Amino acid sequence: MLILRKIVFYVFVVIYLVLCPLTILYALGYVVRPGMEEGLVQTGLIALSSAPPDASVYLNNRRYTLKTPTVLRDLLPGAYTVKVVRRHYQPWVRTLPVEPERATVYERILLAPLRWHRRTLLGASFDDLLPLHGTAFYVLTSGPRLEDAVVYDWKTESATPLLPQGSPWRESRLISVHSVRASSMLLLRVAGKEGDRYLWVDVQGRQPYVADLTHLFPKRPERVAWDPREATQLFVLSEDRLNRVDLLAGTVAPAIAEGILGYGVHNRRLYVLDEGGRFTRRTLDGVEEKQLLDDPTLSRALFRPRGLYEIQVLSEDLMVFLGERGDLISNRLPYRFAEREVIGLEPEPGGKRLLVWTRTSLGVLSFSPTSQRGGVFEHAPSVHWLLTDGRDIEQAYWVYEGSHALYRDGQTLRLVELDADGTHAVRDVVDVRRRSGVLYAEETGLLYLLDRSTGRLSALELLPRRELSALPDER
Repeated sequence: MLILRKIVFYVFVVIYLVLCPLTILYALGYVVRPGMEEGLVQTGLIALSSAPPDASVYLNNRRYTLKTPTVLRDLLPGAYTVKVVRRHYQPWVRTLPVEPERATVYERILLAPLRWHRRTLLGASFDDLLPLHGTAFYVLTSGPRLEDAVVYDWKTESATPLLPQGSPWRESRLISVHSVRASSMLLLRVAGKEGDRYLWVDVQGRQPYVADLTHLFPKRPERVAWDPREATQLFVLSEDRLNRVDLLAGTVAPAIAEGILGYGVHNRRLYVLDEGGRFTRRTLDGVEEKQLLDDPTLSRALFRPRGLYEIQVLSEDLMVFLGERGDLISNRLPYRFAEREVIGLEPEPGGKRLLVWTRTSLGVLSFSPTSQRGGVFEHAPSVHWLLTDGRDIEQAYWVYEGSHALYRDGQTLRLVELDADGTHAVRDVVDVRRRSGVLYAEETGLLYLLDRSTGRLSALELLPRRELSALPDER
C-alpha cells in the first residue's frame, strides 16, 4: 500500500510539473505545434463583428461554436479561410492572416442581403434629388418650375412644397442651386417674367422661408459661399473680387479681397488664396488675421495662375484645394495629390480621410500618419485608388463608420468594402433614375433614391443600424 501511495504521489508530481508550465504558457498565448515542426509557438486571434449580428462563423470550413460578434482565440500563425454566414444574406469570405501576439480585427463586416429591401416614401414621380449634405433635407424636382419642387425631411419623413402657395416665384424656372455643407439654406437662381432672380430659401421649419436677394447681386456671381454658423453673411465672388453680402442689413461690402484665386469659409473665418500666392486667414469682415502661405515660389509651383480653387477646411491645420481642372492640393506634404480630373471630394465625418473621385476612378486620401510595421519612418499621404474602371462616377459617401464606400456610377449604385489588405469587394446595390442624385444618411442607415422606372422616392436599408453590435470586451 505504501508503494502504491508513493507511485500515485510521484505521478501527480510529474503531471503537475508538466501541466503547470503548459497552463502558464497557454495563458501567455503559447501552444504546442503538432507535426514535424512541433514545439512551442505563440498564437494569435481573429476578432469578428458583423451587421447584422448573430451570423455563423466558419474557420477553414469548420463551423465555430459562437456567433458574431466573437473572437477566435489560440490560433496558430498562418492563413485561415474565414466565412461569415447568415440566412437571407450573401456570405462574407476572406483569407485572413494570423500572426503571433497579434489580433486580426474585422469589426465592421457588412453583410449584403440577397435582396435589398426598399420602401416607397412618396407616390409622386420626380426627376431629380438634390441632397443638402450634412442636413436632414433634400430637394425633389418633377419639372423645371419651382412649383414642381418639394423639400423632404428624412428625419420626420415629411414633404413640404419648396415655395408656399401664393408665392410670386412659383412659376419661375430653376436655373441653378447654390448650397454649402451642413446648411439648410439655398441660393436659387431662377428665370421668370422679370428676368433672372436670386432667391434665398431656408428649408428648415414647417414652411420654407423665401427672400428675394436680386438687388444684392448686381452682377452674376461666379461662386457663392457662407458659413453654416453665420448664414447672414454671404461671400460672393465676381470678376476676381470678393464681396460680402449682409442679409440682415441688406447691404454689400464690395471688394473685401481682390485678385482671388480661391476662397472658403469655416468656423466663422474666411480663408483666401490670392493671385500673388498669399494664403491668409481672415475675419468675416475681411480683416487679415494670419498668413498661412507667403512663399511665391512654392505658390507658383502648386497653383495654376488661372482658374478658381475651391478650398475645404477640414480642421484648423488641414486644408485641401480643388481646382477647376481637377488638380488636388493640400497644405500637407507632398502638397499635390492629383494633377487633374478630380471632380468630387467627400470628407469622412470626424476623420482625416477623403473620398476622392474622377469620372472613372474612386480613391481614398488619408492624412493620418502611417508607418511600415517595425519601422520608424512615416509614409507620406497619397491617394489610394480603389477602382479605376468606372464610367461616370458622380457621387460618393462613407458608409458604416468609414469601413465602406457607396458611389453612383451613372445609373448604378455600388458598395465597396475598404479592406486594409488592399482587396476591395464591390457589390451592385440598385439602379436609379437617370441623371438623378442620391443621398445616404448614416444616422438611419438608409439610402434615399428615385426609382429607375417610376421616379418615386424610395428608401433602401443599406445598414441595419438597430442591429449593430460591437466586439466583445476583452477585459
